[in-house]
Amino acid sequence: MERNNCIEVLVRLIEAKEGEGPGHCHRVASLAAALAAHLGLDQGQIEDVHTTAMIHDLGKLTVPDEILFKPSRLSEEEFSVIRRHPETGARLIGAFNELHFARSGVRSHHERWDGQGYPDRLQRDAIPLASRIIALADAFDAICSDRPYAPRRSSRHAVDEVLRCAGSQFDPELAVHFADLWQSDCALQQWGDANSERIMVVSGQNEDLCYSAPCSGDGMPWGHPRAQACKETAHARKISPTCVTFGA
Repeated sequence: MERNNCIEVLVRLIEAKEGEGPGHCHRVASLAAALAAHLGLDQGQIEDVHTTAMIHDLGKLTVPDEILFKPSRLSEEEFSVIRRHPETGARLIGAFNELHFARSGVRSHHERWDGQGYPDRLQRDAIPLASRIIALADAFDAICSDRPYAPRRSSRHAVDEVLRCAGSQFDPELAVHFADLWQSDCALQQWGDANSERIMVVSGQNEDLCYSAPCSGDGMPWGHPRAQACKETAHARKISPTCVTFGA
């Protein structure tokens, strides 16, 4: 099976588990790729980070719904089930030779800079760079999304939380780079805004998120040069009522 076909199959499985259609995995992948690009990684590295982020939650397929979507605090036994999903995801990815590069990134995406994460209690630079990027993107999107146990918060609150946890949960250098990226990108500043229609734009192999403007000058309208450049070089494929992919 070709790499792109593998990814499509796995993402469809993850989305079916989420029950919301295209969502969290796409957003985290877009965030992770944007941060990877901001760091100056090369095109191949950006694509690998993007792919790894798309399937980072594969192991949650084996987590019972009553635990995964529980609206109240998890028991220690239930949390131990959740903690196994990075290892499970890495093991499942092992069945696909085309995705071997993503195994370490998936396994380690819940490790923490201070060594208090799981499953291997890695710390600092021992954590794969892709995992450090995905951990940050994953947390940012979670804070900006409605969850069973907490309502969404603003992107400003989320980026403040990222900076607050720099040096403990997150790679401090990546946290600063992400804050810089957020400061310069109005789409990130509107992340999670229920009043904006979320649009996924793909130019070549790079994904980016743009928003239709609720009123002139707000958000990132289709008139934005980045959106226009994508539209001029690609075709559109609608993948949900509020999500449109532009890509070759």
